[in-house]
Amino acid sequence: MRKESRGMAFRHLYAINLTMLGKQGWRLMTNHDIIVTKVFKAKYFPSGNFLDAQLGNNLSFVWRSIHALQVMVNQGLRWRLGNGNSVNICNQPWVQII
Repeated sequence: MRKESRGMAFRHLYAINLTMLGKQGWRLMTNHDIIVTKVFKAKYFPSGNFLDAQLGNNLSFVWRSIHALQVMVNQGLRWRLGNGNSVNICNQPWVQII
């Protein structure tokens, strides 16, 4: 709906939806103390983190939508070394294989 017709003039609803789902995926990775993260972690990735979560059976529509953006969230990540105490050189992709 156009703005002149009392609409909000969102032209790219698909892109806005992807952005909001990506934001929820980011929250699942960074905010471990909120109730939504605890519920999704208990149900869908109890032994890992959001980036390692796999699709299983009996999924909710919300989880399926957030999980679809897992690749996009992973592409936007940057890894920070910090003090170097938790650097795992065996399991991290240090050199891009061509």
